[in-house]
Amino acid sequence: VNFDATRFLGPIQFARFKDLEKRTIWGENVYRLTSTGDFARFVEIIEERGWVDLARPADVINFDLVREFYANAMHLDDEDPVTFKTMVRGREIRYDRDTINDFLGQPSQLPPDTYCAFTQSIAQGNWDISALTQSLLRPGHQLIWNTQKTYPVRAKKDDLTIHSQLLLHFTLHNVMPRSHTSDGTMKALQFMYYMENNLEIDIARVIA
Repeated sequence: VNFDATRFLGPIQFARFKDLEKRTIWGENVYRLTSTGDFARFVEIIEERGWVDLARPADVINFDLVREFYANAMHLDDEDPVTFKTMVRGREIRYDRDTINDFLGQPSQLPPDTYCAFTQSIAQGNWDISALTQSLLRPGHQLIWNTQKTYPVRAKKDDLTIHSQLLLHFTLHNVMPRSHTSDGTMKALQFMYYMENNLEIDIARVIA
């Protein structure tokens, strides 16, 4: 297979690029909200956490560059260690936690080898069902549980408060990209709860 070695690490990456050309790429959303409107609380959260660059990313996207980024980032073997490096137009691009934190203006001051409270809670699967329900859902609505009713799995977007729906929209478009946005997984809900209640989140590690 002929491929441009200045753009792709090998034929497998080029094939991945051609596959990505068939897919729709969803850009991040740009949130231009005022601090005095109905979504003042959302603006307050974003500004207090230093996430303005994340909420208002560049809205001009070169989709070919995006496809190169992801094509060259793919692993040839599932057992290969994650390098958090890729290549775009012959230049090495890093997307590890520290690089992302620097790009966003260093919103997290945690040491690189320290896991934030949010990341630890996800690893442990600690869901405070009552707190999540009270903080994020409309009165009278509940989380959706698995078939055996042994653990919660998600919440419908329509069951969330209007404010929580905005948090979900931000989470699924700018932090944990997901094409299915009609509900929130427990990880997304936990992230939203931590956002709302000013709990520790290393946003760069979450994205990386």
